[in-house]
Amino acid sequence: MERKLIAAYWEGILSINFTIPSVVIDDIKKSGINHVILAQFHIYRNDGNDVINSNDNEIISNGFYSKNTPLNDYVENLMTGSEIVSISASVSNSYEYVKKVYINNNNSFSGTNLENNFLVFKQNVPGITIIDIDDEGTYDQTSLVAFCQMLISIGYDITFCPYKNKEFWTACLDDLNKSNPGAVKRWNLQCYDGGTGNDPKVWASQIKSTIPDFNTDGFIAPGDWTTDGVNNIQATMNNFALEKCVGGGFLWRVDDTYKRNCAENPDNHNLKDFISAIKAGLSFSFMIQANQPWQDSGISITPPNTVTIAYQSGLWTADLKTNNGNLYDANGCPDQVINQSGYPLPGHNQGCLIGKIGTNPPFFIGNGPTSTPSGKSGELYLCIDDDLNGAYGSGLSDNKGSILVMISQA
Repeated sequence: MERKLIAAYWEGILSINFTIPSVVIDDIKKSGINHVILAQFHIYRNDGNDVINSNDNEIISNGFYSKNTPLNDYVENLMTGSEIVSISASVSNSYEYVKKVYINNNNSFSGTNLENNFLVFKQNVPGITIIDIDDEGTYDQTSLVAFCQMLISIGYDITFCPYKNKEFWTACLDDLNKSNPGAVKRWNLQCYDGGTGNDPKVWASQIKSTIPDFNTDGFIAPGDWTTDGVNNIQATMNNFALEKCVGGGFLWRVDDTYKRNCAENPDNHNLKDFISAIKAGLSFSFMIQANQPWQDSGISITPPNTVTIAYQSGLWTADLKTNNGNLYDANGCPDQVINQSGYPLPGHNQGCLIGKIGTNPPFFIGNGPTSTPSGKSGELYLCIDDDLNGAYGSGLSDNKGSILVMISQA
């Protein structure tokens, strides 16, 4: 199974009024984040100069890279000896400028300072491979699509960071999918503040209605902010964990995890706490008792969706007279293969973990990770593989223990 995106927006990498960046970089590396999105990059015209700026730090002006910025050093540090797989620069609040440049240059970015600035940006900060598009007000499809096409031609991939206006973002995706298939890698969907109530599957449905052959599996990463606290963040992610379109999640923003006793961090948690909440929320834990028959996980599966089940902890037994009275994990009793037809799934170790979807035949799970059979529809039930009806002895009455599994999208 492909590793889920665990991302976080970091606004203060160049802020002189913030925690020392090297400290934050070390914390990011230890947190479980595998994608960093450097936020609050702005592009605009200032005193006759076209600039790329972050936190009032000028990075590029009229095609010249500022030798005073430590940005590339920080990016290289993020990529060294860590699990970071990609780094984005999020461009926000800049799209009126983009539109004006496009119109004033005869509906093109060719030869503009804007184009040259991003060419220089790519050359001087090669570790940033993705530009994250966060337009929250201009919504001009023609200029935005052309801007993305310019970035793609320079060598960047694209992500979108929407919170409203599904039709606009889907139309932009449609245009780019026609001109540059696969260049838009993901949508980082804001599910907080103005995006509260957003559901990834609703946005995925909008995509499919406009672009029927577009593969939305794992395409959307829902995000939450620190203001909601770790418990609510985990609950939000858990609501989306089994949606086929969800490929991970993100946190807005790293900076706020260093604040204390404030609205942005009401419970004074650290960065790793918030990231752990996202990771836990993107999976679903369920306890199975050894002395009970088929137990409803509460998860309903509809084709083409499947889920993956993986043993986490716990021990149980289907018969204390076997295995010297020792309990065992979800693989079942070692060297105790059952063949009686009265068992739910003959041919496997007694006491192994099994599952079924609706009224479909049982399937083996064991310690896993095991994906559910494709094409099956119904509630997911889990159970110990034992003599459920007591046809050969005590049935479930002599069973002991329980095991915990993690269920996630396949």
